[in-house]
Amino acid sequence: NDLLTSISETLSNYNVLIYPNPTTSYINLKGTESFSLNYKIYSLQGQLIKTGQVDNSIIDLTNLNKGVYILQLYQESKLRTFKLIKE
Repeated sequence: NDLLTSISETLSNYNVLIYPNPTTSYINLKGTESFSLNYKIYSLQGQLIKTGQVDNSIIDLTNLNKGVYILQLYQESKLRTFKLIKE
């Protein structure tokens, strides 16, 4: 239970960074190295575009069209949301 608490605190309180943003192909995540995260990418209209698990702190966006998206990173019930720009 201590492990779950520490992960929850990390997601809600730790500064997770995504870069580069805007991007043309991949985004890197900083601050997520010590735990496993899943992600969902939505269009601005709320349509789910892509889901997956963060692999080595990288998310591949090469198959996304250019545009603005919402990126949700989550671990169990904890969630962080970012605006993401694909060029």
